[in-house]
Amino acid sequence: MKKIIGNFSLGLWLGAFFLSLALAQNTVQAADKLDNVKPALLKTSDYNEYWLQYFLFEDGSYLTTQFSIVNFPFNKHKSIMLSTLITPDGKRYVIQNGRSRDDWRFDPDKFNITFSRDINHNIKGTFPDYSLTVHNTMAEAELTLKSTLPPLEHEDFTIKKGKRMATSIYAPHFDAKGWWRLGEEAGARPNADWNDFGKGEGFGLHVLMDGPIDKLMSSWLRVFGIKNGSSEKIILSSIERPNGKLDNILALHLPGSRLITFDEIDVDVLEEEKDGKKTFPKSLYIKGKNGDDTLEGTITFTKKLQHFRLKDHVSALERLILTTFPTFTRYHYKAEYNLYYTSAKGRQNIVGKAMSEYTQVDSAQNPKKKKRRKR
Repeated sequence: MKKIIGNFSLGLWLGAFFLSLALAQNTVQAADKLDNVKPALLKTSDYNEYWLQYFLFEDGSYLTTQFSIVNFPFNKHKSIMLSTLITPDGKRYVIQNGRSRDDWRFDPDKFNITFSRDINHNIKGTFPDYSLTVHNTMAEAELTLKSTLPPLEHEDFTIKKGKRMATSIYAPHFDAKGWWRLGEEAGARPNADWNDFGKGEGFGLHVLMDGPIDKLMSSWLRVFGIKNGSSEKIILSSIERPNGKLDNILALHLPGSRLITFDEIDVDVLEEEKDGKKTFPKSLYIKGKNGDDTLEGTITFTKKLQHFRLKDHVSALERLILTTFPTFTRYHYKAEYNLYYTSAKGRQNIVGKAMSEYTQVDSAQNPKKKKRRKR
């Protein structure tokens, strides 16, 4: 796959790194509930917060967007927007910008994060209706979104001295539509024609982290069902903590019914695939209970959509600097699931397609060997 990437400063990449594995928001103390409307703007050195969205469209396009707030030593509450557009021909374009606190804004009483002046990045809305715009000289995209499922929350994870990671799946499923076009930096003529994405689906996360990434998580597996394949959709989010414990969310949405959530969740790796010295899941067995009801079966990762390693996109000097920080590798896939839902009404086969991501975190200098994911 050809990659077309604009120039990045180390500061921007480090910001993207810290927020790519950081997590969600609210406004002061670690005990406060995550607020999906406004950023917390904590003053601590480890504060990172972001809203992350993924979309897959019927024209073959794939779009990721991440709006983040990061504290740097000499620049508190810098906002960074990092977006990747993969066009139907398989080319990848990165849309990115960073702004200091005096050059971005948010509304305190409604969801509306906006970059100002010479660029146009915006994410806003109220459940269930949202909109999203990203635009610079590389490319631009405009989306209207409808969230079809209520938010799901991971348990807050807190370590010593109140360091915390809070995570909200603020939109487990989006219906999306919109347009995209390339900019002059990508070789397009000025004011090129817009391309229609067609119908799309996706999901949205809100994450806040106040602490070292590798002390708060070691991996994160996510699977989000889409209607392209089945009217039944599953949601799986499994965060592995550094102590080996899993924080799991498993839910099933059946047509015309409420969202069914499960507990006593098992997530076991059936098959792994190698990527150099690293391994990542290729297929899973999952099982969850809801009273006397059960959901169990397999999830298989099929087509790779994107593979991101920070060290692949920085200079030799920047790679040397990054050895003092935790690192991560991120894999985006299409997935398929074959599950059985057993309830008082009988046994139902749930078959469908999904968007998925697996992120692996390694501590600085000493990448640790990953254990099999098992409860």
